[in-house]
Amino acid sequence: MSRSLCFVTATAASFALVAPSASAAPIVLSDGFQIGGTGLNTNVNADLATRQSGTAAPLTLAEATAGTSPNNDAFIQNDFGAFGSDALLLRTTASPGGGANQTAVQVGGLGAVIGTQYTISFDYHMSFASGAGNARFLGFTLSGDTAAATPGGDFAIVLRENGDQTTFEDGTATGAPNVPYSTSGGEVSTIQLLVDETLATPTVTVTLSDTFGTDTATLAPVAIDFEAADTGRFLEIRGSQSGGTTFGGSVGDFRIDNLQVEIVPEPSTAALAAAGAGLMLLRRRSAR
Repeated sequence: MSRSLCFVTATAASFALVAPSASAAPIVLSDGFQIGGTGLNTNVNADLATRQSGTAAPLTLAEATAGTSPNNDAFIQNDFGAFGSDALLLRTTASPGGGANQTAVQVGGLGAVIGTQYTISFDYHMSFASGAGNARFLGFTLSGDTAAATPGGDFAIVLRENGDQTTFEDGTATGAPNVPYSTSGGEVSTIQLLVDETLATPTVTVTLSDTFGTDTATLAPVAIDFEAADTGRFLEIRGSQSGGTTFGGSVGDFRIDNLQVEIVPEPSTAALAAAGAGLMLLRRRSAR
């Protein structure tokens, strides 16, 4: 064996010894909302330990409603057909001539993601009864201090039933152009947010996709500005409709499934070792 090849082999072996060990992707939150039973369960925190079994510690959901209708509420719905499983249901109801009626859930306890690169994802479905109000949207908010109502917080996105979307930073629309994404009645979509807090200025990149894989849209990254004093991360998902024809009726339903927050793993030891060995081989060949 030549001295140069021995050097490459030894270097690769040394690299493998000192490289960081492989780290699995830590799941900070995983909630499939699966509780069994029948009908609608008004306790959105039912059976947390089981349905969040992939989470280090169960994280409770806090409910919030807004508007004059008394029937805005959140439920766990058994066996929703479009998902084929239980789902979180955010129900909004109408108030003719009134403002927005909204139902939201908020989750905290996500401080483990601070300073990392992580993903937030969930499946969603929107459906509206005849006479439901206009200005309908599903909103998502990420904030660093306390839970904030959409479109507040450090980052927010508003998703409309036709696929249009608007992004916000610190409560102000970013002005980013709408990215074509087509949805139709009864269709299930998935939203994934890639949040990169390893950058000097953190960014959020949103990707939308349908369950059939026929349509995908990736939005322009949004720069966000968490405060240095922020010691937590909070999520909110909010359904909203305005007006409508039947007070307390004309429902607008927003269903959520497979909510997950996951830290992106660092490169594995094997990948780093292979990269080191490859680099040394290239150097050897170039020196010939």
